[in-house]
Amino acid sequence: DWSSDVCSFRSGWRRDGLRVGFVPTMGNLHAGHYSLVELARQHADRVVSSVFVNPTQFGPNEDLAAYPRDEENDIALLRKAGVDFAVMAGEMDCGDLARRLGDEAGFQRLATANVAALSALKFTRIVTMDPHVLHSLRREYPAFGGQWRVEHHTAVLAELVAAGRLKPGQVSARITYHDPCYLGRYNGEYDAPRAILTAMGANLTEMEHSGRRSRCCGGGGGAPLTDVAGERRIPDVRMDQARTTGADLVVAACPFCTQMLEGVTGPRPAVTDIAELLWSAVEDEA
Repeated sequence: DWSSDVCSFRSGWRRDGLRVGFVPTMGNLHAGHYSLVELARQHADRVVSSVFVNPTQFGPNEDLAAYPRDEENDIALLRKAGVDFAVMAGEMDCGDLARRLGDEAGFQRLATANVAALSALKFTRIVTMDPHVLHSLRREYPAFGGQWRVEHHTAVLAELVAAGRLKPGQVSARITYHDPCYLGRYNGEYDAPRAILTAMGANLTEMEHSGRRSRCCGGGGGAPLTDVAGERRIPDVRMDQARTTGADLVVAACPFCTQMLEGVTGPRPAVTDIAELLWSAVEDEA
C-alpha cells in the first residue's frame, strides 16, 4: 500500500524537522529540489509510464488537497488524461543548488545516491515540473550512470493536448510568457509551453526579451542565497518587462520563476504556473 508507507515516512520527516540538503531560511522556494524517493525501493516491481519527479514529500494516493499548489494541478491533469504514473516522494535533493554554489562533493554524493534509488525502479520516463531538476537529471546525471528519458511537464502536457487527451477551454486574459533559463537556454524547450497556450486560445504578447533572449527571474544559480550586486532586484527588472506588454497575466513554467515573480510588490500583472492555467481551462471546458 503506497499510501500507508509514504504517510508513515512523512510523519517521520515531520518529527525530524529537516531535510537532507534543505536550506531552511529559503522555505518553499527550494522545494523544487526534493525529487527522489528512498521509499520507492520497496516498490521496484511497479512498472509505470511516467515517474513524476517533483517538489513533494507526499504519497501518490492521498487527496489532491494534500499536495502543493503546482503539483496538485499536474497530478489532476495526468489523471484526467489517463496517464499511468507514480509520484516519487522523499528527502533527496537533486544537487543542483550544491553544484551551482561550488559544493561539488555534495553534488556528487547526492547524484550517486539518487541514481542508485532510481535505478531500482521500472519506468519509461521521468517527468518533472522543475527545469533545474530536468537539467541535473538529463544533462549531469549520465556521468553517474543515470540514463533515462527525462522530460519537463510542459512537453508531456503539450503532447496530451495535441493527442486530444486534454481538451482545454479558451482563456480570455492577455498573457505574456516568461521563459525559464534552465528550460529554454539550457535545454532548448521553447515550443511546448507556447503550444499549450495556443491550444487555450491565449492572446499572447511576447516580452522584448523572450525565447533565447529571455531574462532571468533571479531564482536560479543560487542567486537567492547570495548578494547580487545592483540597485534593483532581478525579478523586479523582469516584471518591468512584463508590464510593458500590457498583459494581465504572466505565465511561468518553473516553480522558482513563479515564486520570484509573485514576490514583486506594487501594481503588476498576476502570475501563474502554466499547469495551473491549463487545469483551470480543462475544468471550465468539462
